[in-house]
Amino acid sequence: KKVFLQKISAKKPAVRLEAVEKLANDPSVENARLLLEVAFKSKFKDVQDAARDALSRYKDDEQVCEYLVDLIEQQVASAAKAKAKGSEKSRPADKSKKNDIDLNVVAAPVLLTLLSSESEDIADKALGVMEKAAAGSDDGVALVAVVADELGAVGDETSVTVLTRLAGWKAV
Repeated sequence: KKVFLQKISAKKPAVRLEAVEKLANDPSVENARLLLEVAFKSKFKDVQDAARDALSRYKDDEQVCEYLVDLIEQQVASAAKAKAKGSEKSRPADKSKKNDIDLNVVAAPVLLTLLSSESEDIADKALGVMEKAAAGSDDGVALVAVVADELGAVGDETSVTVLTRLAGWKAV
């Protein structure tokens, strides 16, 4: 972890990208957490883009996907609680209580990863979370729109498959 943190802040882009690539090739909950906590918050756009790609490679790792589902479910539950309490701000806190992950930054890439999973169970869980988010607040509806836009921008076979699946979803 220490080496990763040093390399991710390096001045040379090649060193930064090498650090993210090492994580991309070794799917684990700890590496996913590092990507979400550090790489997505990097001031370097190349690191953020590489982190997005690295996270997408984790789409078929069951443990990582379960961790990601749990993370997003926490965000949606937090927003629902705030709305139920009558708070004007139904948006969840920017940080997860478990770690230093800015869920407002990573929610769309996390959902894209989950929706792209070969596992129907994981993809269904992601759709369920999106449905709860859309029903819970305007921010949830916006999140669904961002996910659909990002899928459209990618335009690969997986994205088209997921968009087709979303098109049949009642919340869309």
